[in-house]
Amino acid sequence: MPRDGSSSLPPGSLPPGAVPAAPMDIGEVANPPFAVSPKPGDLFLKRAGRFATLAPGHELRPYLEFLSRVARAQHDVQAELPDPIPPSEEVMATARAHGMPPI
Repeated sequence: MPRDGSSSLPPGSLPPGAVPAAPMDIGEVANPPFAVSPKPGDLFLKRAGRFATLAPGHELRPYLEFLSRVARAQHDVQAELPDPIPPSEEVMATARAHGMPPI
């Protein structure tokens, strides 16, 4: 991207809804988030859509269509599941004391 902030990409080269990155001075340190948590409500639905989009014309079309159906089924089942119950404070303390994850 040029220093003036204008896009050097030809019109229409970004996917719909994508926002071009803001310009950054050379030498600046990027500060991205440590982790981006998935949104459980649409995680499997988006995955199903990606597989379905990749399938047409691909040599693995039957497999990608299968994966799309599996991901869609996961989405449908997930919508009916109760919210997870977080570990108790006692379990968290024990896990921290032993350097283990609180699972």
